[in-house]
Amino acid sequence: MTKIPTEWAPDSTLALWSEGYRFISERCDAHGSDLFQARLLLEPTICMRGAAAARLFYDQSRFVRSGAAPNRIQNTLFGHGGVQGLDGGEHRRRKAMFLSRMAPADLQRLVDIAAGQWRDALPRWQAAGRIQLLAAVREVLARAVCTWAMVPLP
Repeated sequence: MTKIPTEWAPDSTLALWSEGYRFISERCDAHGSDLFQARLLLEPTICMRGAAAARLFYDQSRFVRSGAAPNRIQNTLFGHGGVQGLDGGEHRRRKAMFLSRMAPADLQRLVDIAAGQWRDALPRWQAAGRIQLLAAVREVLARAVCTWAMVPLP
């Protein structure tokens, strides 16, 4: 069996934080492998990409989602009770609910709503003269998604 390449850094959490989605692909490229081992939050972690990795990851006989994510990740990224922490039939039902909203027409509706939210926000931003970009964009995207999902907002 071939040895799994290992990151040289004692912990890669800050690199993951700063690089986001590029983190795994760029390191896989650097290692010449579709998987490698790193330490994230000081825990040994296997990072992988590709079709074989996706098949392995979605094999429900190999992984359990419930309780797998640390509380600090659930508190900041997934939320408690989200589809990422469910297993079995409960996971399949929740995932199917989300995927049922991913048809091309539904996604185009989201794009159209988001474009309208951006257009509505621009005059307010211009009138303000100065805005806090992250907060402003967060509001635009939240309003677009909530409108698309038919979740009323004040």
